[in-house]
Amino acid sequence: MLRIADHITRQAHRHPDRPAVSFGGDTFSWAAFEKRCWGAAALLLDLGVRAGDRVAYLGLNSHRYFECYYAPSRIGAILVPLNIRLSVAELVECVADCTPKALFMDPTLFMRHGPSPVPCPSIEVLVCATSETAPEGMHAYDPVAGQNPSPQTRPFQRARKPGQ
Repeated sequence: MLRIADHITRQAHRHPDRPAVSFGGDTFSWAAFEKRCWGAAALLLDLGVRAGDRVAYLGLNSHRYFECYYAPSRIGAILVPLNIRLSVAELVECVADCTPKALFMDPTLFMRHGPSPVPCPSIEVLVCATSETAPEGMHAYDPVAGQNPSPQTRPFQRARKPGQ
């Protein structure tokens, strides 16, 4: 089965040195971007996220959003992007409905929502979208992005029909 994250792998093999993502002065090639996506997928696995689990993202636009967008697909999990303009009550309602196991949160939103913005029993893992400001009780994201991925994060291979 072809997953959305397989697009990144295909582009990394076809055009490894071409720019894939640029944001805030940082530019990542397809090869580097694929490695960061795999690192994010490996982090999710290490934190106990499995196929079928939901992963919420509450943050501003950045290259990390795209990494968090593709990482759950690599392991069969589902990304749930949350709107930063929602009130805490609205976020609670959204999270209660989708029951994510993990929440990635942009550090710029700590001032508005606090480090645990959404009280929800399904959230087992809080991940700060950067390492510099990870408060106590949250996992830092950047140190593991780009590390060697677990074999479980390898893309599925499509089965070939006999004679191909």
